[in-house]
Amino acid sequence: MTGFLIRRVLQSLLILFLVTVFTLALVHLFPGGPIKSLLGPRATPQQVAYYNHLYGFDQPFYVQYLKWIQQILSGNLGFSTKLNQSVSSLIAQDLPKTAILAVLGLGVSLAFGIPLGIYQAVKRYTKGDYILTGISFLGYATPTFFVGLLLVEWFAIDIPLFPRVSGEQTFHGSFWGNNADLSEVMALAAEGKIQHTIKTIGFDQINEYLNLMRGNDIVGRAVVKF
Repeated sequence: MTGFLIRRVLQSLLILFLVTVFTLALVHLFPGGPIKSLLGPRATPQQVAYYNHLYGFDQPFYVQYLKWIQQILSGNLGFSTKLNQSVSSLIAQDLPKTAILAVLGLGVSLAFGIPLGIYQAVKRYTKGDYILTGISFLGYATPTFFVGLLLVEWFAIDIPLFPRVSGEQTFHGSFWGNNADLSEVMALAAEGKIQHTIKTIGFDQINEYLNLMRGNDIVGRAVVKF
């Protein structure tokens, strides 16, 4: 067990190293270099050279990589020139709202997915199972953002149950101020992954228990009641 965990950790570190190297290498693939792309086509060679030196792009690649990793480990995730704000502050600003949406979406998914999955496991090959399976596969195939847009239109525009949220609003003013777009949470719950997983696992487990109960002359309905 210990050897397995060590191998997994080493594999994860190797993958992380390759991903970070590849990410930094992508920055250098911009036409004219990252600084040229940032400043635009009107940038003078002197300006490009100045900012290349300022941000360390004139140093060897391995030096850039080590400094980049050092900055990440120290909590410096960079600066957004478009929003004129540090990346860390942007994450801190939007993470609470995203986390609440994710938790609520997971809660709704569990609330619907677990009982429906159990129902499908018990009522295998019935009309209800086929209908729920079709809905589940539709949830798999449909992108979440597309389902979210549809639900926003249905429940915030056509049927104004939930007011729409502007991206300009603050976390406290938008989410708790009766402006929560809960249709986004419903979109997270639209995928039938939990339902399908519970169905698959539950069917195997229920079959084992039912076979055991039948071997002891106990009717299957006494084990799982629906």
